[in-house]
Amino acid sequence: MASDALRDAHSAKSEADKADAAAKNSKARVDRVVLEAGRLQKVNVTRLSELQSEIQRLRTEFTQKDLADIITELKKAKEEQKQFVMEYREKVRKRRVEIAELEQLHSSLSSVTCDS
Repeated sequence: MASDALRDAHSAKSEADKADAAAKNSKARVDRVVLEAGRLQKVNVTRLSELQSEIQRLRTEFTQKDLADIITELKKAKEEQKQFVMEYREKVRKRRVEIAELEQLHSSLSSVTCDS
């Protein structure tokens, strides 16, 4: 019975030590947050209306852009991409021909013996 009480007391002390460590850890984190909060700058609201005006101006400019111009730009980009792909495919075709020729050369040279 005394050993059970001793074990319970030891367990209670261990739990108390854990709780104390957790409380100290929490206090340290709160202290860090308070310290960081003191370092934060105040929000500059004087520029807020200026930034809102700039955003509104940009939105208006964007929506006023002629849809035909956008379509023309997209078609041009599509044609440029198509041209790039065609040129790239041609390069790939040429490299495949070169590789086939090199393989054929290697094959024909591997059958040649050197007589010294």
